Amino acid sequence: MSNVVIIGGGPAGLEAARQARRAGYTVQLVSATPAGGRATMGSLLPSKVWLHAAGGHGQTNAGAIVSHINATRKEWIAQNSSELAAAGVELVQGRAVLNASNAVDVYEGDEPAPVRTLQGEAIIIAAGSEPTFAPGVKPNGDRIIAPRHTQTLTAIPEHIVFVGGGVTTTEYASAFAALGSRVEICTRGARLLSRGEKEVAEAITHHLETDQGISVHRRTAITKVEQVGDRVHTHTADGRVIESSHAFIATGRAADLSCIDAGGADSASRFRRRSDGGLETDAQGQTSVPTVYAIGDAAGGTFTVAKAVHEAREAVRAVGGETPADAPVAAVTPPTATSPGHVEILEAVYSNPEVAWVGPVDSLPEESTDEYELVRRSYTALLAAHIHGSTAGFVKLWIRRSDDTVVAGAAFGEQAATLCTFIQLACNAGLTVEQISRIPGGHPTIVEIFSA
Repeated sequence: MSNVVIIGGGPAGLEAARQARRAGYTVQLVSATPAGGRATMGSLLPSKVWLHAAGGHGQTNAGAIVSHINATRKEWIAQNSSELAAAGVELVQGRAVLNASNAVDVYEGDEPAPVRTLQGEAIIIAAGSEPTFAPGVKPNGDRIIAPRHTQTLTAIPEHIVFVGGGVTTTEYASAFAALGSRVEICTRGARLLSRGEKEVAEAITHHLETDQGISVHRRTAITKVEQVGDRVHTHTADGRVIESSHAFIATGRAADLSCIDAGGADSASRFRRRSDGGLETDAQGQTSVPTVYAIGDAAGGTFTVAKAVHEAREAVRAVGGETPADAPVAAVTPPTATSPGHVEILEAVYSNPEVAWVGPVDSLPEESTDEYELVRRSYTALLAAHIHGSTAGFVKLWIRRSDDTVVAGAAFGEQAATLCTFIQLACNAGLTVEQISRIPGGHPTIVEIFSA
């Protein structure tokens, strides 16, 4: 096999292109946006710049923050484009459509006919995702905004109501509150981050309420958000109206499979789809069409960069005939694993403080059992936590008693993502707590908690 065509220029597509070139393939990457991807440029990058500013780094006025976003975006596009060129990847700008012959037609603008048709022995769909909005609860780009609009704000919102209780809401709400906004959150769940580990999700919800003064309206469905002059009215299902200067809509994302759907019903019907709208694949991303692979958001499931990058690597291995068992990392088999070579993926929320978890935390017990030991360690044992004023943090580890290996973990507090990176390594390398504790961390640092 010599040629691989990749659809999508986000993290998954970029990683697939790099790996495919290293494996010796000719690679063409088709992207309708500059190298970097829509979600990265329109949501991930802006949110991290706002959080950076909220943490006391750099300017704290909207104009300076937006300038930082634009400058960083320009640098990142140039960096990605340079790396692709140096690796010998052909970046093809345009809209990709997979036709019935498994070739990729490339369209420019509103042109009715493709300007190019690319042939590949393997095609990797890494087209990302699009935000989803309910009727009547949609951004207008003025005072009702979505993540992409935070890169054009001219002032810090005076009073902003968030609709949605996921990662995006948690990060932006933390940032805006730190920058002086009055913040309210409307979530359907009993807490924020309903997909996350229960205790750390409850901890960040409590922190936002008590330490940052954010009002969290639990179990609150929103029926309509409307702008009335320079005010926004958010209507709840129980008849209340919350008035504010701005509303922020972050109600989820769905796989963008327009590259398949635009090819016609006959072409699209060849692909099996998951209940969440993503393409159904095997453990290495192969779809029901054998020469086509789907990775990242296009494959459904959890939408994270870490997952997308991992799936990109696995798909390229599969194109070359490797199986999960051939992977260089020997993974343990946690209780929820259904395939060989299973790898646990870290999920992190970069609010202040951070929240992170790794492993099948939603299916493990909330206290120690005959099968699992649950270990909880407080930040109070760490000098670094006292220096930084972050002693409220904690780390949890689930240990399988039969072999003493770490199978999952979660953390709340400063550098929680860094702590869970160590736990992720332990889960995927089959390490025990004893083995982890033998690796001393620098002093004073958060990672010392593993040897405390």
